[in-house]
Amino acid sequence: MSQNATHLQADIERLAPKYQRPGPRYTSYPTAPHLSEAFAIKQFEARCAQADQRDLPLSLYVHVPFCRSICYYCACNKVVTRTPGAGQEYLNALDKELTRYRDWGLNQRLVSQLHWGGGTPTYLSDAELTQLMHLIARNYQLTDASDREYSIEIDPRTVSKQTIALLRGLGFNRLSLGIQDFDHLVQTAINHVQPYKMFADLTHSIREHGFKSLSFDLIYGLPHQSEQGFSQTLAQVIQLEPDRIACYDYAHLPNRFTSQRAIDRLTLRSATQPLSDCGYSALAWASAHANAMDSAVLMLFFGLGTLPAMLTASLGANWVSRFFKKLWVRQAIGASLCAWGILNLFMLLRHSMH
Repeated sequence: MSQNATHLQADIERLAPKYQRPGPRYTSYPTAPHLSEAFAIKQFEARCAQADQRDLPLSLYVHVPFCRSICYYCACNKVVTRTPGAGQEYLNALDKELTRYRDWGLNQRLVSQLHWGGGTPTYLSDAELTQLMHLIARNYQLTDASDREYSIEIDPRTVSKQTIALLRGLGFNRLSLGIQDFDHLVQTAINHVQPYKMFADLTHSIREHGFKSLSFDLIYGLPHQSEQGFSQTLAQVIQLEPDRIACYDYAHLPNRFTSQRAIDRLTLRSATQPLSDCGYSALAWASAHANAMDSAVLMLFFGLGTLPAMLTASLGANWVSRFFKKLWVRQAIGASLCAWGILNLFMLLRHSMH
């Protein structure tokens, strides 16, 4: 283990007990209590127009809120529907939203990072996925550079091998797949059933199409989880050799998220096991091969990146623009962030991190 990795592990062991308590979700930065509507749209327009912003690459997050079924644990901004035409109606709204931003100069910028989250982005049909990418390409400068990070969140239950091929053809080079847990009892309790073989076959297809990075999402603290069961899930995950693993603590807030009321709190467990012996390092379990130890790490919703600071923008039915604060970032990092969307919350700030 390198000296930097040793220092990181020591930091985690020291800080984890201190912050092992309820608080704002760290996946949103700034966290929710610091968000404000006081930053007016005119200020936002003026900030975007400043000359020192013009040459910055753009980091773009697109929120697709739809799901075909509810996952009981989920606390994301989502719309559960099977209404025909919902996806197309949403794309029409995004087209109008994009039109508003053309006068702000954002369309002149190169998109070096792109992330589609949800909800379930692959709720959209293949034709709608293609249409959405064309909408973005019409309004921004996309790139085929090898160092780009174009990622999308996938519900493995909603995609075929043909869709995987399409996503690669659309320019995505990073995929994020939600596992949560492979234990069938746990999956049934959270209404997210997906057999391991189906998941393994999909992973193989992703590798065949040459994606640059594959990330798995896990959640610990789910109903009916046990140390033995979660250890088995981790063993299966490691066998599939993802490039990154994001392991989150389940937050049970049934008063805020009504779907969580379907979960019996008496079945909730806590199950964790270090991954450091398997080539992974905390905090978000980024692969040791991801070269992230001493670099800035940007997070677009749940999409990780390692590119330099840039303008970060969020599009769609979400206010989210996020700069992921990592324990291993030791140098000062500056980033400009902005967010807009159907919820009409606007935010732009200058942030430095040490």
